[in-house]
Amino acid sequence: MTALRIVSIIVYRPQQMKPLKGKTILLLEDENLMRRKIANYLEEVGADVTEAKNIGAAKDLLASQKFDFALLDINLPDGTSIDLLKQNAVPEGTIIIVMTADPTMDTAIKALKLGAKDYLTKPVAPPEILMAIKQCLQSQKHERIQEFKKAKSKGTEFIFGDSLADIKAQLVHLSKKEQLIEDSLPPPVLIEGETGTGKSALAKWIHQNSPRAEKEFVQINCANLQDSIAESELFGHEKGAFTDAKNMRVGLFEAADGGTLFLDEIASLPEKVQAKILTILDDGLVRRVGGNREIPVNVKIIAASNIELHELVEAGKFRSDLFFRLDLIRAKLPPLRDRGKDILSIAHSIINKLAPKYKLKSFELTPQCIEKINAYNWPGNIRELSFEIERALLFSNEDQIELLKNLNLEAQDADSLNAGSILPDSHFLIPETGFNLETHILKLINKTLEQCDGNVSKASRLLGVSRDYLRYKLKSNLGQNTQLSE
Repeated sequence: MTALRIVSIIVYRPQQMKPLKGKTILLLEDENLMRRKIANYLEEVGADVTEAKNIGAAKDLLASQKFDFALLDINLPDGTSIDLLKQNAVPEGTIIIVMTADPTMDTAIKALKLGAKDYLTKPVAPPEILMAIKQCLQSQKHERIQEFKKAKSKGTEFIFGDSLADIKAQLVHLSKKEQLIEDSLPPPVLIEGETGTGKSALAKWIHQNSPRAEKEFVQINCANLQDSIAESELFGHEKGAFTDAKNMRVGLFEAADGGTLFLDEIASLPEKVQAKILTILDDGLVRRVGGNREIPVNVKIIAASNIELHELVEAGKFRSDLFFRLDLIRAKLPPLRDRGKDILSIAHSIINKLAPKYKLKSFELTPQCIEKINAYNWPGNIRELSFEIERALLFSNEDQIELLKNLNLEAQDADSLNAGSILPDSHFLIPETGFNLETHILKLINKTLEQCDGNVSKASRLLGVSRDYLRYKLKSNLGQNTQLSE
């Protein structure tokens, strides 16, 4: 029995475990016996302890030495530790634990508000201090891991630039509002833009910069869902709901609970599915196919479309009520050709992202390359630019690359000059008396708007210019009577 008891003491003696090995601690305590008792115990478990009897000594030590922890008694002969915290005397990076005999806990609460991580109520046993320190260390590690995960999750870069500054400001404001309603359904976001303009990248950016950044981001391209399985994929199904439903299956709305569900190309969904999504947006309840139980979900919905949804609503191809619900916050991404100097920023971002993939150094764009990038119309938008840059990096052996070798800029220029059948004929000559170019530009714009029933977006696409350009030109045409729409 005696031998067993000796072994037990040897196994559990704190100095054998040394959980605080390498940790430096400032111990501020005016009672000599208590201070020595705590210091001896902490030194036994591996800590390097520096003792202080009063506020003045502690302040000098904090100014001259670096400590991992500051273990502070509240009430001292020459003041309180609250004063130390108010004066920011404890350097950033030092974890603060306070000890208080105040039965009302007022001073402990004040200390926590001023930066203390934990408090202990006196009289305190040394093992309690060790437990508090270990908990603070664990919390510190957790915070670092979360910081790393968050930094890693922000690998999806989206270049807003000057052209999308207003959209970014709106989304940042939205994120701040969502922090106030974390337990409620957040407002949906609608992203519109041509194929390749970066809708998926923006959706990921929105998620990664929201209070839900550490939660799931679930993405589905609705265009790839057959009508027969769309409900099952999105809402799930119960066992036996249909012939092939051999087991219960959780839908994507449930899978994304607490996080974000990105519905890309939402216009492809059948009307029945659109109606169910509207219900979820209104009450946050999902019902699986073949089920009768309503399941609460808290999901942020981001929807995207390469066709302007209001046009589909007018054509009777998309539910108007769902459109109005989704259209609470809309991010309209312009085509790459309309993003001005942002194009080069996007190009450099793509190069920096792709170069490491091929174990290459960072490349510079030659002046000729920059000229080509600015001259090309980019019908495939950012996706096409990314493909061309990757092709150039893949086949380049130099520090400077010449992009767009596979793009026929000369043919593009010729097409823009010939403009199909817009010019009267190949023998057309400018009259000797000259003519007003602006007048004819406005005539061409008006003709296009008539053809598009006043739809500015359609007209801008046909003419290869931005909507802002059309609006600018139309301001000078006081006789404009065409009814315009977006």
